[in-house]
Amino acid sequence: MANFYKDDNGQSLVDYTGLRAVYATSGIKAATTGASVTELDISALNVAANRNSNNQLIVRIVAITNACYVSFGPAATAPSDNTTMLLVPANWEVVVSIRSTDVSMYHQQITGAATVQVSVRV
Repeated sequence: MANFYKDDNGQSLVDYTGLRAVYATSGIKAATTGASVTELDISALNVAANRNSNNQLIVRIVAITNACYVSFGPAATAPSDNTTMLLVPANWEVVVSIRSTDVSMYHQQITGAATVQVSVRV
């Protein structure tokens, strides 16, 4: 069982030791960030079979090349700006838990375009 914590912004953090990746392409989504907040549909990742006993999905986020902002939420509910988004430094991995209703990942570049990848941990 994973251990859940909250950061200073009240966002869930997770110790994902012991969880394994879903390596099939069905367990990974990627996008290129842009100057405005953009939506990436992750509904295919957020399915009951991938959720834990708390009905949460554990996801790993990686920003390749440049840092970026990300957030998760229901479809078509993009944040109006990046003040409520999570900063993912370049070439870092960040692991968070998201709700079963979070079927979209929103992303935005900071200094330049980046590839942002989200993958499932079960």
